[in-house]
Amino acid sequence: MTYDDDVSPRERKISRGLAIGMHVVALLLLIFGVSWQRRASEPAAVVDLWSSMQPPKQEPAPAPPPRPAPKVEREPEAKPEPKPEPRPVPKAETKPVPKADIALEKALKEKKAKEQELEKRKEDEKKKLKAQEQLDAKKKEEDKRQLEKEHAAQEAEAKRVAAE
Repeated sequence: MTYDDDVSPRERKISRGLAIGMHVVALLLLIFGVSWQRRASEPAAVVDLWSSMQPPKQEPAPAPPPRPAPKVEREPEAKPEPKPEPRPVPKAETKPVPKADIALEKALKEKKAKEQELEKRKEDEKKKLKAQEQLDAKKKEEDKRQLEKEHAAQEAEAKRVAAE
């Protein structure tokens, strides 16, 4: 006897829905757990850029202590060898740190800033000239109107005098 005989279609739908629901819940928990445990990676190294830094001073390595001369049996014919003078330790030459990239970037920024400032000044001068021209044109027009008014007043005065 199998259990399929005693299960109704309604019970099958319910069990199928619950199985799918449990799988979805398990999948969501798995995804959430993995994403929750993920941490932002930190940079492997941090570098400080300094614009002016002196190169580290290198101290010359201390000369090794002189080794004691091995004892040799003296023979009447052998003359003692003169001790060789220790050679002077060559000084380590420090090469200046190339700052060409930094200097080049700084020069480009300054050049760009000067160009922008020059353009801004030119634009300001153009605006001032344009505003001055507009003021001059307004003054001329105002003077012209004033002259026309005076001329019209003189004509009216002349007509009035002629009419009397």
